[in-house]
Amino acid sequence: MVRGRRRVGRTAHEVEGPNSVVEARSVDAETASAAATAAQPSEAVTELLGLVARATEPIDASQAIVDAACAAADAQQGGLLLSEGGASFGWVARTWSGPDDPLVLDQLTSPLWRTALARAGLRWDHPDRAPHPALRALPWHWGLVVGVPVAGRRAGLLVVGDPAGEQRDGDPEDVEAALHQVAEVAALALDRREHARERQGLERLLRATVSTSASLVGSVDPDSLRERFLAALVDELGFAGAALWLPTDQGMALASSRGLPGEVIDAVRALPEESMAAKLDAGVLPPALARAGAATAASSWPGRRVRLVNVPDPTGGVVGVYHERALGSLVDGVLATLVQSFAAALHQTTLHAQARRVVDALQQELRPRDVPERAGGLDLGWVYRSATAGVDVGGDFFDVLRTEDGHVGIGCGDVSGKGVEAASLTAMAVHSLRAYALHGSAPSTVMTMLNGAIADQTSPERFVTIAYLLLDPVSGRGGITSAGHPPPVRVGHQGIEPLDLAVDLPAGVDPTAPYAESPVRLAPGESLVLYTDGVTEARRADDEALLGLDGLVALLRHAPHHDAQAMADAVWTGVQEWTGGGTTDDTAVVVVRRPHEPA
Repeated sequence: MVRGRRRVGRTAHEVEGPNSVVEARSVDAETASAAATAAQPSEAVTELLGLVARATEPIDASQAIVDAACAAADAQQGGLLLSEGGASFGWVARTWSGPDDPLVLDQLTSPLWRTALARAGLRWDHPDRAPHPALRALPWHWGLVVGVPVAGRRAGLLVVGDPAGEQRDGDPEDVEAALHQVAEVAALALDRREHARERQGLERLLRATVSTSASLVGSVDPDSLRERFLAALVDELGFAGAALWLPTDQGMALASSRGLPGEVIDAVRALPEESMAAKLDAGVLPPALARAGAATAASSWPGRRVRLVNVPDPTGGVVGVYHERALGSLVDGVLATLVQSFAAALHQTTLHAQARRVVDALQQELRPRDVPERAGGLDLGWVYRSATAGVDVGGDFFDVLRTEDGHVGIGCGDVSGKGVEAASLTAMAVHSLRAYALHGSAPSTVMTMLNGAIADQTSPERFVTIAYLLLDPVSGRGGITSAGHPPPVRVGHQGIEPLDLAVDLPAGVDPTAPYAESPVRLAPGESLVLYTDGVTEARRADDEALLGLDGLVALLRHAPHHDAQAMADAVWTGVQEWTGGGTTDDTAVVVVRRPHEPA
C-alpha cells in the first residue's frame, strides 16, 4: 500500500541541533480535546469504536487501535504504550517486531509526561529530535505522539511515525486532531477493563451485603451474632479487619475482633474517654468528624485506616472497619446501613426487613444525591418516586453531570427486573454511564460503550432502556441518543411535542447494535422533558386506561413553563391525579430548561 506524503512542519518552538528535543506543539488538555471533537470521526474511527465496544478485553482491540492510528496519520508504523501508574510505559501493541523494552520516563521534566497526562501532542521531524532515546532508536524520519486520556493513575501514549525520508505535505494539526480521535477510542478501550473490574466488585458487594444482612437474623446469642457480623465484614466484604467496642465507665472496651494482628488488639483493647470512638459513642463528636468517622490507625496498624461507625441505641457501641484505601461513598453508605442491620438483628428483626433495608440504602447511594438546580446556567428540575411504599428508590434512575469540556450530560433510564438483580444492573448502568460520559464523548459513542459493557457483564434477558442527552449550556445545541427509551418531549415556542428521533435497541440486548444520534437545540425559554415509562404507562383508577404520550403532552400544556422544577412537579401531580394516588410503577422525570438570555 502506497500512502500519500504530507509534511509535518516545524514551529517556532523547535530547537536546532542533532540532539535537541523538539516540543513542536505541546497543547493543553482543553485544546487537544476541542481539536479532536471538532473534527468529524472518520469511517475508520467509527469502525474502531464498534470493535472496541464488542471486545471483551482491551488487548482484543489494541492492534486495531494502532492500525487506525497509522491510517489516521498516514504513517507506516505506530504503537500503543500504557503505564499502570509508574514511570515505565510498556508496549501494548505495535506494527514492528524486535525488542520490546519499555519506555521509561525517569525524568519528571520530560515533555512526554505532559503529553501523557495532559492529552497533549508532540511532533518531531528528525530522528535525533525524538523526545526519548527509545523513540530515537527506531529511527523515524518524523514522528507524532499524543496522550491517551486513561482513567485513574494510569497513563497512555499513542505514537506513529515513518522510517522513510520523503517530505510530507498537508496541515500537521489535522493529522494530530485525527490521532486524538483514535486516542479517545483507545482510552475507552483501556478504561473499560477497569470499569468491568469495578462493576464486578460492586455486584459482589451487593450480594455479600444482602447475604450478611440475612445471616444476622435468627441468632439468639449476642456473642455469636457479634462474631458472625465481624467475620462477614472481613471474609465476605473483604475488609482487612473489623472490631467492636462497647462503652465502659472509663471509655470503650474491645468486645470482639476479626482479622486484627495481636499487637493491634493489644493497642486497641481499651480506648480512653477522649478517643474518637468514645466520643462517637457518647454523641459528643463534632458533626463534621461524626459524618466522616475516619481516623488514622498508624499508631496501631501501619498502612491501615479505620472507619468508625456508631451502633445505634439501644445496643450502643462502635464498629471499626480497617482498610487500606479510602472508602467510596457507596461502600461507606452500605457499611453504615449494615451496622444498623447488626443493631436491629440484636433485637430480632425479620429477614425481610434486613434485606430490604440494605438493598434500598444501596440503591439510594446509586442515584445522585444533590442534583444541581443549575448546571452551566441551565435550569434543572426533577421528580423521582418509587412504586414501593416507604421506599425512596426503585428500578428507574437518572444522572446529571458536567463533562470535562463544560457540557451538561443528562441520562434517564429504566432497568429490567426487580430486587438484587435490578439493583446490580442499576449500579452497572449508572457507573458505566458516568465513566464513559465524563470524557465529553458524543451520546452515540457513550451509548455504544454502555451497550457493550452491559452486554458483556449481564445475561441477555437483562437490559436497560435509557436516553442520554449532551447539551452545550451556552448555545443550547447538543445531541441525544435513545436506547429503547420513550421519546423526550420538547416544550418550545412553537408548541409541545415529542422529539422525532431514532429509537435503537435497549442497552445490553445486542453487543453489536448501532446507536444513532439526533441533533437537539433549545432556544432561550424552551425545555426538554425526559421521563420513564412510569409516566406514560400510568393507569387510570376507574378503567385502567394508560396516560400515554398524548396525556403527558396535555399535562405539560397546563404546567408552568417558567421553572423546570415546577414543570417536573406538575407532571408528577398529574400522574397522581390520573391514577388516583395508586401509581404502580417507579417514576422519574427530569426537566432541563434553557433560561431566557439576559437583555
